[in-house]
Amino acid sequence: MNKNILILLLAGGVGDVMLSLAALKPLKELYKGCRITMMVKKGMESIVGLCPLADDILPVEGGDLRGKNFDYWLKEVKKRRFDIGIALWSRASEAHLLFRAGIPVRVGQDSRLLYSFLFSHKVSVRSEHGDLKSHWTQVMLDYVRAIGAEASEAEIPIIIPDDGSVEGMKKLLEDISGGKGPFWGLQVCKGLAVTPDAWPCRYFASLGDAICRRLGGTVVLTGSERELPVIECVADMMNSPHCITAGKTSLTDLVSMMRSLSGFVAPDTGPGHIAALAGIPVVSIFALKSDFPSRWKPFGRLAEAVVPEKRSCPVKNCIKEKCSRCFECYNDIDPDYAAERLAFLCGLAGGENN
Repeated sequence: MNKNILILLLAGGVGDVMLSLAALKPLKELYKGCRITMMVKKGMESIVGLCPLADDILPVEGGDLRGKNFDYWLKEVKKRRFDIGIALWSRASEAHLLFRAGIPVRVGQDSRLLYSFLFSHKVSVRSEHGDLKSHWTQVMLDYVRAIGAEASEAEIPIIIPDDGSVEGMKKLLEDISGGKGPFWGLQVCKGLAVTPDAWPCRYFASLGDAICRRLGGTVVLTGSERELPVIECVADMMNSPHCITAGKTSLTDLVSMMRSLSGFVAPDTGPGHIAALAGIPVVSIFALKSDFPSRWKPFGRLAEAVVPEKRSCPVKNCIKEKCSRCFECYNDIDPDYAAERLAFLCGLAGGENN
């Protein structure tokens, strides 16, 4: 009998969802003909939809299973009669959902006194037990290894739709930049709700200028609409050709746009993962002490993490949610060095304009 499998990932952002897709291929190989349903936070279905191994998607508003939402989804999950439920980086509500839905095989993390006992197969999440080196895809594979899947190397198959959207995004870039390619993506923000005076705007402006000096063309400043004040501040400080796509593109548009970029530079954030899986060169900047580049580097052959050689940041608890000093640690990474690494990944070690 073909297995009916539910995978839950209701926390985290774009990067977390993309890296979780590494779990799908080993399941398809272990259970030939199985059907995999992904339950994700609403808004992430466009990312999961890029993976041909995901047979169905259940978007949950806000990623929240508490209260009346729990009752609704419990009925839905029961109705679908899943054989296996896998809760990636679970919370109590997800463990209870799998248990109360009567799913026979329930996979989730150990070390949770209030709900780990609800799982039939418990996973020791290596990052919680001192492992600072394993990539997050390997953590995701541990969940399917727990039920017998053989998985050594991770693979994340995605397909960029060939429906005219790629050409449409290319035309958008040409229109708003005056056609001055090649185009180099620069993600200015880190997915935080920050104001221009609380973010190192001058650093990212210098980074954009360094990319243009090294590689020519136009820097495309990407981001969400809520990040526009910061992005516009960076743009005002830049001296090189640039254009802004933030607020003009959806998440789906951003995926298509990656095919029109020659390379991408970003702090540790979701668009860097999108760029890497789209197959373009990516330099990911890991400035904070808690960024863990070995774990969170974008997954791709042409992706590279850049970290400070020396840290001058005086903040002891240097994590993105608690920084109170305008993220000064970014200044410890030379913008010219980051641009040089991008040139190297593009096969332009000497930095010639292409």
